[in-house]
Amino acid sequence: VLFARLEDLLADHPESLLALSEADCSAALERAAESLAASAISATSATHACPLVLCCPPASPALSSRAAVGAALERAHARLAGLLRESGAVRSGRVCFCRRAHVESLFADACVPSAGREPVGLFGWHAPFLERMAHAPYTPAAMSALAALTLREALRSACVRRKVLAVD
Repeated sequence: VLFARLEDLLADHPESLLALSEADCSAALERAAESLAASAISATSATHACPLVLCCPPASPALSSRAAVGAALERAHARLAGLLRESGAVRSGRVCFCRRAHVESLFADACVPSAGREPVGLFGWHAPFLERMAHAPYTPAAMSALAALTLREALRSACVRRKVLAVD
């Protein structure tokens, strides 16, 4: 299981994306997506390699709230999904890719803002203190949603699917 936010794969601090032009920001995130795809494909290419569950949790609110950075993140995630599909790693079952939209929908369902906090999109999952101290920006409810998603995807990739027809 691999959790990877694309902005965390950049050499600079993720907030440096805010200072870049839209084209440079998009290029940096696409390079990160290409690097992550190459690493996932390489790690699972061995004959007896375990399947890899790759999950891209939501970006930090500081980044995703900026329209240019949010759009660049969307394009980079689409590029990552495309590279994994093109390689055949997803179709063969070597890589199970959790779509970002699916993760965000789980977060929206699991993370209702607490009393006194104003809801801001999907940011009810964000824990600023944990992001500063442990570089783990998710509330306990968000971590539970990630754990449930990961378990479901791992079981789905490891188990043989059986079709059953019950007739009474």
